[in-house]
Amino acid sequence: MENVFNRKRFFNKKLVISCLPYLFVFVVVLPKLLGYGMFVDGVLYATIARNLSEGLGQFWQPYYTKTMYPSFFEHPPLAIYIQSILFNLFGDTRWIERTYTLFTGMLQVLLISQVWKAVTNDEDLIWSAPFLFVITPIVFWTLANNELENTLVVFMLLSTIFVVHGCKSNKTLATVFCGFIAALFIFLGFLSKGVFAFYPLIFPFFCYYFLIGSFKKNSIICQVSLIISLALMLIFLFSITDARHFFGIYFMTQVFKSLSGQREIDYPHFLIFRALLEHIILPMGICFALILINRSIKFLNYNRNTLLFLLMALSATLPLAISAKNHGWYLMISMPFYALALASLCSYYILKFQEFCIYNKFGKIFLNSILFSMILLSIILCIRNFNRTVKNSQYHNDFTMQGIMPLTNITASFCPLWFRDKAETWMMIANLARDYKISLSMNVNHRYRVYLVNNENACAIPPSCKLFFPMEPKIFAMYDCIADPKTNLDPNQREALLDEEAQKSEN
Repeated sequence: MENVFNRKRFFNKKLVISCLPYLFVFVVVLPKLLGYGMFVDGVLYATIARNLSEGLGQFWQPYYTKTMYPSFFEHPPLAIYIQSILFNLFGDTRWIERTYTLFTGMLQVLLISQVWKAVTNDEDLIWSAPFLFVITPIVFWTLANNELENTLVVFMLLSTIFVVHGCKSNKTLATVFCGFIAALFIFLGFLSKGVFAFYPLIFPFFCYYFLIGSFKKNSIICQVSLIISLALMLIFLFSITDARHFFGIYFMTQVFKSLSGQREIDYPHFLIFRALLEHIILPMGICFALILINRSIKFLNYNRNTLLFLLMALSATLPLAISAKNHGWYLMISMPFYALALASLCSYYILKFQEFCIYNKFGKIFLNSILFSMILLSIILCIRNFNRTVKNSQYHNDFTMQGIMPLTNITASFCPLWFRDKAETWMMIANLARDYKISLSMNVNHRYRVYLVNNENACAIPPSCKLFFPMEPKIFAMYDCIADPKTNLDPNQREALLDEEAQKSEN
């Protein structure tokens, strides 16, 4: 009876430890999603997805705004299209993109644990790699901002699982099938984020040499099946006229210009490795702390699985050094494998920590403290952030927190000089398009115009323009310039509109 009780207690503690990665997502990602504000790319993708659901644009010709990317060829459309299905089902609400990105994050945590299990056959530490993954800053930033990498990582992890199963299978037909399914997920990844999806192509080669328990012959068969299957899928794809047109523009405007440095530059070439070190320092620091506690480095696990995970991670990172255009979140596709490599390298020390938490009196107290602290912190942060501005306050404090602007689906004027920098311009374009379906135009003579207010360096607001929204602007405001002689209106139309406005004022 006592044995049964101890076993039950063991599984309860093990369940608590296994839940830590998911709890961490709820602490650092969910509270941000409950507030207003998201990085501009995530807002842009949500806007295009909403537009697709409303019949604006097509799969091979997505639509952003009338004035900015009326045909969007910057990224392949599959991830955006998947999100548009949710808009079709549940309508236009900001919770769609937030639910989608949170779901992909939780799915990534689950799939990383399945990769660990498939490679190592170990279920004791199935939580360790997912935990090291979610505590990486660029990971929880990406999960909170609806980036395309979230969908791509899901497809890449699924592809990896089938590659591993194919290389471990002793049945040729099963191996061929696994190679085909792995290729299918790479293909779907390519349709979601383009050339970033191709790095798992080399995984069967790595498995041939380093996967413990793999069959050499079937690793070769899996590699051949993967390459042939993907080649056939791509041939079929490029036989479609619309797809060929889309990717022709995509490669010219995005891929080739990025390689040659003609696009925006963040971490060009090998500087991306500096970003990598900046982001993995936290999980590395936790592993280093566990090593210090044990006062020995002789138990580091340098086996073939560790090397396999590291090679998988490097295969996703090294190609970035070719490009002059890189951003920190491009590393997201490699982070699951760096987490897996770290967890494998430090598996002895992580297992000792797990045993401490399960069997030691103080360890149980420590584990329970972490559990309740994370739950409490998640609740506090969710309550604090709910319907409050967490990002892009310069937009949301004026156009969200002061009510809903009674204006939609129009073209409004702006000038880059009216905003304080290029990033702010992109942010305003994205949020006005997402919330109000407003297209911003550099033609400064439209009836409605967005102005930067309370700033002596801003363009002067014509006296004939009247404040339209909000009534107490902090940084930006929409003005109605119907009475401005420069407004692009037919004289008769202007007079009729002025009469209409006058009648509204009298009423």
